[in-house]
Amino acid sequence: MEFSCSRGELLEAVNAVSRAVSSRATIPILSGIYMEALDDVLRLVATDMELGIEYTIPVKTVQTGSTVVNARIFNEMARRLPEGPITFYISGETPALKVRYHGSELTLNTMNPQEFPLLPAILDGDHLILTQGQFKEMTRLVCFAASTDESRPWFTGVLWDISPEEVRWVATDTHRLALLSGQATESVIQQNRQVILHAKTLSDVARLLSDDEASLQITITRSQALLETDRMRVILRIIEGQYPKYQQVIPRDYKTRMTVSVKALADSVDRASLAAIGKEGSNIIKLSSDKNTFDDPG
Repeated sequence: MEFSCSRGELLEAVNAVSRAVSSRATIPILSGIYMEALDDVLRLVATDMELGIEYTIPVKTVQTGSTVVNARIFNEMARRLPEGPITFYISGETPALKVRYHGSELTLNTMNPQEFPLLPAILDGDHLILTQGQFKEMTRLVCFAASTDESRPWFTGVLWDISPEEVRWVATDTHRLALLSGQATESVIQQNRQVILHAKTLSDVARLLSDDEASLQITITRSQALLETDRMRVILRIIEGQYPKYQQVIPRDYKTRMTVSVKALADSVDRASLAAIGKEGSNIIKLSSDKNTFDDPG
C-alpha cells in the first residue's frame, strides 16, 4: 500500500472518524482506524459497534491496500504533521506503516485489517433527504432536552416521528420537552414510523456537517439509520423501546401565553442567574408580566 495526500484533508477525515472510536474499547481492533487506499481515494472507517463513521478523501494512490492503525496515536500524529504532501506506505514483510514528510519519516504499528468490522451496505429502508443545515438546527434546538440517565435509554435519545408530510423531532428528560417540526427536502415514506436515535451521537454527527443547503441523505431500517453526504457515511443504531406518547403532555389550553424575544429572555435569565452563585439549590427564577411588559427577572 502506498499513497500521498495533503495534511489538511487527512486531519479532517481523521477527526471525523475518531468520533466513533470508543475510549474504552474491550476489543483491540475497535481502538483503531481502518484505512484503505483505492484508486485515488482513501477510505477511513471507525466504529464502536453502536456508531460507525466512514470518510473518504482524494489521494494519489501508487499501490492499493489496507491496514488498521491506533486511532489515538494516528490522530495525534496527524495534528503534529507539517503542512504539505505526506506519503504513507507499507513495504516488505513488515506490516508497519511508514509516514514520510519533508525529508523525515516515522513508523506506526498496525493491526490486521481483516479483523476490522467494516460498515454494512444499507440499500433498503425508508428514505428521506434533509439539508445539512436543517439537521444541525434540529440537534441544536432539540437534543439538549434529552436525558443522560442510561437506565432509561429511550429518554437519552431523540424521537424521529416521521410521516409522509413532515418530520417531528422530540426529546425529553421528563422534566422538560423539546419538539421541532420540519419538512424533508425529499421523502419516500409510505406510512408513519417512529425511531429513537441517541441524542449525543446526533450532536456529534451534526458537528461534522455544514450549515448550508447541502443534502443529507437518510435511510432508516428496522435497527439502523444511515446518514450520507458526498464524503461521509454514518451508521447509527436505533434505540429499542417505546417512546412515551409525548402529545399527551403538551397542554392544549393555556392560563398564560406570551411571545417574547429569545435574546431578551436569554439575557434576562443570564442576569438573574448571578443571584444564584454560591447558593446551593437556588435555581428558581420568578417571571412576571404586566400587559405587554415582561419584567426583567434580574
